[in-house]
Amino acid sequence: MTSRQTKVGLTLAAVIVLAVAGTFGTREVVRWRDDEAERMKCANNLKTLALAIHDYSGKNGDRLPPAYVLGNDGKPWHSWRVLILPYLNRGDLYEKYHFDEPWNGPHNIQLIDQMPDVFGCPADQERDLGKTSYFAIVGSQTMWPGPRTPTYEEITTEGDGTSNTFMILESTPTDVAWTEPRDITMQELFPNDDDIGPRFASRHDRVIQVVMGDGAVRQVRFPFQEGARRYLHAYVTAWTGKPYKGEWLPGEEQVVDVGEFPPEVGAEILAATDIVAHMHGRISTQHNTSWCATAQIAWDELRQKLGVAPKIADCEIAAGLGKTPFPLSALDPAAYVAKMGAIEDGIQDKIRAEMKSRFPEIEPNLKLTVVPDDDRPGVIMYCFLKKNLPFKTRFDRLREPLVFHAPSGDVRVKSFGFKKLKDAGSDASALNDEASVLNYVSEDDFVIQLQTKSDEIILAKVPPAATLRETLSVVQKRIGSAGHVRPRFENEESLMVPNLAFNVLRNYQELRGKIIDNFIYDGPIAKWKGWPYQMAESRQSVRFLLNERGARLESEALDSSFVGDSHEKIEPPKPRHFVLDKPFLLYVKEKKADVPYLVLWVANGEIMQKFEQSTRHP
Repeated sequence: MTSRQTKVGLTLAAVIVLAVAGTFGTREVVRWRDDEAERMKCANNLKTLALAIHDYSGKNGDRLPPAYVLGNDGKPWHSWRVLILPYLNRGDLYEKYHFDEPWNGPHNIQLIDQMPDVFGCPADQERDLGKTSYFAIVGSQTMWPGPRTPTYEEITTEGDGTSNTFMILESTPTDVAWTEPRDITMQELFPNDDDIGPRFASRHDRVIQVVMGDGAVRQVRFPFQEGARRYLHAYVTAWTGKPYKGEWLPGEEQVVDVGEFPPEVGAEILAATDIVAHMHGRISTQHNTSWCATAQIAWDELRQKLGVAPKIADCEIAAGLGKTPFPLSALDPAAYVAKMGAIEDGIQDKIRAEMKSRFPEIEPNLKLTVVPDDDRPGVIMYCFLKKNLPFKTRFDRLREPLVFHAPSGDVRVKSFGFKKLKDAGSDASALNDEASVLNYVSEDDFVIQLQTKSDEIILAKVPPAATLRETLSVVQKRIGSAGHVRPRFENEESLMVPNLAFNVLRNYQELRGKIIDNFIYDGPIAKWKGWPYQMAESRQSVRFLLNERGARLESEALDSSFVGDSHEKIEPPKPRHFVLDKPFLLYVKEKKADVPYLVLWVANGEIMQKFEQSTRHP
């Protein structure tokens, strides 16, 4: 039984309940009765089309007709409406249609005015001759996955069931000829994360009629109440929210815009957030602590140039950066640019050229606040990292604030997840593939994972260790010894994750003017390993978003130098609740990597999106 089939009380009747409730006056009652005859004729049209589709399926191996048939040029040529003509007792019109030319070819275009009445809603008096009122909902997640032809058995055994899935939808106004291989797409019905598109419309009074996969005609009332989008989306999709056979139509799986970063601020403005170059320093239980691999990658570039780890006397940052190089195998080369070289050799131009090739929308920040003397050529180390990590299925943007209990006091913040997994409808299965439980002790002690297409986001509500690295190590050990933890979220369980958003520039003043004093011994004589470098500029920009759409990260690091002087697993009998309302660890890594490229200790709400009562929700 699928997730949607378990919703005994949330069949299409639930969609109808979403209509605005109220008492109709006399005028509304009269209008409703006047429209009833046309609504009945429209419903009969939909039933006739559904029966013809079923008859087509019976003659074609239980397969639905394709939403469109591709022509020799790879473009849609013919519509499903033409294919079912013989099952509408219009074999005569079918014989007139030429399948060796597209629908708007010189012969076929003459057939548009001969549209059978069954393709038009009688209530739509403004409809032009030959224009249809009835549409398939086309998309990899629907019953009509483009030119592919699923079977009714697949919808029943692998999907949400024919009685739980929209097959044909009426929509007005229309400019689509009945022979045209163009219908309504998922993107048209749900143009963004918040709204229901204008294609949910009809000429009937406050009613849209749809036919289900089993041929039953249902009515959806509008205007829609808050929350209707989730339920409509559930009935439009056919494969528990996933694409048919796991494959998207060309151009359909677009990059999701996770959102825009907030304006950049200096690290000194975020008084309760520490941006650190390495993970070996002690962390404060009062402060957020953020580490990104860009500073380490830039430092490792200098290590490679010198042949040994750079050393700076009495410098905690340099000592920490020298302890643990970042393995570049843990990061996709397409996600970053890292270069080092002398200014006089044109390194700035090389950096700009590589950035333009890989990240054309980014202008690299190569500005130096200290200009080297003419007789002291400078060396630049630069690293830029960018990740866009959308979730395949959007989590719910939760309507109520999450109260985050920080050591400095409570704060109301925006959050995402789900109050109960079963309320996600047909998306529940897809969400369960994106969120999993890695370790659970109690509601205040757990580790979960959110999956994106390429990377993993780990969230651990655990007590902090002394350092960021030690806290990370504790969490990773917990994951490795998870034992028989119940990995999947269950129907009554909840997930609440605070939205994170920050854009901060950190100037490492501690490194400015410091001498890299590496030297080696050649027998009894001490010699410099290369020239002594003087650090002139070291800064790092980190931008991070986490919300119901996914995660987004950008980080830029610039360094310039001048030549010169275990817990025991507990299985609770009651539903678990995963609410990140207290300090927690977050880290992001690529799926095949052991080492993360971003680690955050989140102790307070300074980097969270604050909840405002006026915030608009879907």
